[in-house]
Amino acid sequence: MKTSSSCIGWKTGVFSLIVLTLLFIGAIGCQSDAASDVTGEPQGVEYPIPEGAKTRMTVAFLIKEGQTLWFDVQGRGDIVNLGSPQGYYLPKDIKNHAHYYQLLEQTTQQIEELVTTNGGGRDYNTHLKITLGDYNPDLKATPIIKVEKPTKEEWQVLMQKEEVVREKSSQKTAKVGLRTAMTKGAAQAFFRLFKSISCDRYSGTPCLTFQYAPDGCHARAHYMRKVMAEAGYDCKKIFAIDQGGRLQANTKANCCVSWGVSCSTSSPCGRWLFN
Repeated sequence: MKTSSSCIGWKTGVFSLIVLTLLFIGAIGCQSDAASDVTGEPQGVEYPIPEGAKTRMTVAFLIKEGQTLWFDVQGRGDIVNLGSPQGYYLPKDIKNHAHYYQLLEQTTQQIEELVTTNGGGRDYNTHLKITLGDYNPDLKATPIIKVEKPTKEEWQVLMQKEEVVREKSSQKTAKVGLRTAMTKGAAQAFFRLFKSISCDRYSGTPCLTFQYAPDGCHARAHYMRKVMAEAGYDCKKIFAIDQGGRLQANTKANCCVSWGVSCSTSSPCGRWLFN
């Protein structure tokens, strides 16, 4: 009886050990799958984050070939629109590409649904947190090196900040009492002012509160309109579409940024428009 009991105990111990081993292996496999779902592909290039780079929360959606603002990246990435005519792309060789692309697909679908149902609008599900890499002069575009889903609290803070900006702008416009036209001398003075303002390129000089290469002409036009409005002049932002080549602006030696669409200011100046 002792021998039989020992045999049964030994077999039970071995069986328990096998079960525990299988459970341990299964748990590791589940953790691995879960990690893959969150971070995307484990392989890929780790793009460096530029010094001083900031994560922006913005509308973000994919641009397919043939759509407005699509441009050729030589098969090296997916075209992304961040709400401005400047070129952005998600590199195909970047680490976690699958996860980043999935997030962009979700916001793209959400934006399409909003446009279809109510003609547009803004929603938490249309926004992503985007980190940009260094401008790529070969592709004349800026790579997106990190994509994150913001929390609802972060999105609400953004909406509150934008509401404050709109309120202040309305108050200044009402206080100034906009004139409808400017003199030729005033137009020339504004031209010299805007020409001399730097774009985060030089220290010790007046500087626009944005980086020209990533944010592009729309932000610059917005700033120009703000300055002109505070001086009491009516001003509108207009878009120009380049049909022949690409619009370009030098940002530093041997480097430029390009657009297929450009935004500028327009204000009446006698019989002419100051652009």
